[in-house]
Amino acid sequence: MTDVIRQPDLTIIEFDENYDSLETAALEEMAGALFGEATHADPPQLLLDLSNTTFIGSTFIRVLLETRKRLNARGGSMAICGVREFCEEVFRAAKPDAIWTTYPSRREALEAVTSRAVL
Repeated sequence: MTDVIRQPDLTIIEFDENYDSLETAALEEMAGALFGEATHADPPQLLLDLSNTTFIGSTFIRVLLETRKRLNARGGSMAICGVREFCEEVFRAAKPDAIWTTYPSRREALEAVTSRAVL
């Protein structure tokens, strides 16, 4: 994870380049930070920006599902933006459309939030 940006209405998390399932240390660090934000962000609204991410695996998807579960327990939600081509294939295989909202870019996601659209 490269950066956490806290805004009044949500917390934006920018991800690094690679989250291969074999990179256990990177995945553990990312999971710990994401779970921490899911538990403590106020309000519990996360926007995950994958614009810099070029590779993800199934473990990454499992971490996102657990993050969503923790946010739901707090009445929160999350959205994802900037999913690149290869990562999009992994997302499609996981069929997340019913699980969280995705936006092509951070700008579009932020416009949706400011127009009072639900994450």
